[in-house]
Amino acid sequence: MKVGLFVKAEGKDWQLVPGQTVEISSFAVGESKEGLFTWTPEAKGTYEVRIISDYEDKVAESLEEDNNGPGQSVHQVNVVNPPIDIAVTAGTWPTVADVGQPVRFGVNVKNQGTEGTGSFAVALNIDGKEVSRKTVTNLAGGQNHNVELTWVMECGVHSVEIRADVDDAVPETEEEINNVTPKKVIWHSLTSECGNEYPVAASVSNEENPDTWEGGVVYQDKRSGNYDIYYKDFMTGEEILIAGGIKDQISPKISEDGKLIAWLEEGDLYGSYERGEIRRITTTPRQSIISVNDVSGTKVLYYDSLVTNEGWFVYDYATDAKRKRSFSTDSQCHPRFDGDNIVYETRESGNSDIGLYNWVTSKKQIIVSGPEDETSPDKHGDMVVYIGKNEGRDEIYVTDTQGALPRKITDNVENIVYRNPRIYGPMIVWQAGADSASELRSYDLNTGREDIVTSGGREKGYGAIHHAVSKGYVVWEDYRNGDADIFMMKYDYVPLAVDYEKENPKHFALLQNYPNPFSPTTTISYEIARPVDVSLKIYNVLGQEVKTLVNEFKTAGKFQAIWDGTDNSGRPAAEGMYFYRIQAGDFVQTKKIILMR
Repeated sequence: MKVGLFVKAEGKDWQLVPGQTVEISSFAVGESKEGLFTWTPEAKGTYEVRIISDYEDKVAESLEEDNNGPGQSVHQVNVVNPPIDIAVTAGTWPTVADVGQPVRFGVNVKNQGTEGTGSFAVALNIDGKEVSRKTVTNLAGGQNHNVELTWVMECGVHSVEIRADVDDAVPETEEEINNVTPKKVIWHSLTSECGNEYPVAASVSNEENPDTWEGGVVYQDKRSGNYDIYYKDFMTGEEILIAGGIKDQISPKISEDGKLIAWLEEGDLYGSYERGEIRRITTTPRQSIISVNDVSGTKVLYYDSLVTNEGWFVYDYATDAKRKRSFSTDSQCHPRFDGDNIVYETRESGNSDIGLYNWVTSKKQIIVSGPEDETSPDKHGDMVVYIGKNEGRDEIYVTDTQGALPRKITDNVENIVYRNPRIYGPMIVWQAGADSASELRSYDLNTGREDIVTSGGREKGYGAIHHAVSKGYVVWEDYRNGDADIFMMKYDYVPLAVDYEKENPKHFALLQNYPNPFSPTTTISYEIARPVDVSLKIYNVLGQEVKTLVNEFKTAGKFQAIWDGTDNSGRPAAEGMYFYRIQAGDFVQTKKIILMR
């Protein structure tokens, strides 16, 4: 005898549930047997369920004919989802986002039932239109599941709505949902500035006159009704349309030499080399979200969220080839691309640290790690700049690609928000304050001088955002004229004081003073292998400090300090033996020195 479980959904034929069949080969007269069949509904609705014995294989079309009355039981099942609750996943719902960048909303779905499983649909609606949907299946009672819904940001203010269990009737207004438990709808607001956005500067050395820096800025502009990509030359003022049409072209990036420009159009990546023919770099299905993050030389770094091949990619415009790079699974790790290296945020330790990844060799290392978050890194040459915390306040720090002792270059006594530090050579520029009341500040590593680039935002409320720095130029966007305009400041570019690869000492060193013994002065030479805070002090034989000769940040190089035989008060030190001690990061060394009168 054969016994099986059959199910019939509304409007469909009877179906034998796969795997739910029992064959009984030996069955005595009057004997009874017990068994258990299991069935998981695929969707909500009303089903007929029958357990039927003594049936033939082809039973779906002739169920009644194959059974003579006895041997079947009939049951009706009304399948409904258990109650559901949804909540925001902490830290995943921004209120401000950049145009053209993917915005991700984290939602925690909870089955409020106590038994059985449920399958739920969660949808993201932007301005009343569904743009993304995820399905959670077989979620057991009392369990949670996190889903991520994604949308590419457009300019303006948008209403964001998350609806759970979307096949059911849900409250239509925020007032109604406040009185409903469990929660099925979340409302949110998301804003982006519009106008001339994403200015990115590029500078090129004029070989005939290397003291003159040619350059320009690439940006998106909506004068035609759609976003188009333009390039404007700093020297001539000429404006060139790079890409336009009936579709929006957004998020432009440009290489340091000004030759390669990359941007997005309807979620796909496009590029143009030396203002030439436009090339479509990616062809993606609608559910794939592309973000273009940075351009270096002929390479483009971008993120593709296609479910079957999600990750970071480096595309080489010269060879028309792309390579997937697995330095991070986080699409929001804020990577910056410079030559063979990518600097990025990573949360592998639990906090946000700064990582460095060589995309050619696949070597990955953490260069800055601490008990608090380090965020928003940028890199140029051997120098890395980022935002760190000091007593809870945002501060700007610099280090090198080896993670030399980080140096804090700001003193944020106002305790205001710092954003997006950018570095080129010795010049560091960052946004200080919220968008509507921000200013640009700069710091020169050569001189140690901090300046305010533009302060109108804090004084008049028009802000200074979307900034970039290149060789000789700083560009930014602000609203001083009522709409988004792009401004440029030229500065005298001076390379970092030392060529780090060719002229730097390879190791830290403290040399013997000369002359020794000495009277009245002696010279102490020391070598610094990378930028670091340095202290050089004189001590007596009791270990007491006599004189501080150096206590400051030093770039890599060879240095000298002179001791004139006096103490910190300017009084002559007694004749005898002393010690001089250097500390430069982890490097510490002490030597003897003899003063004679």
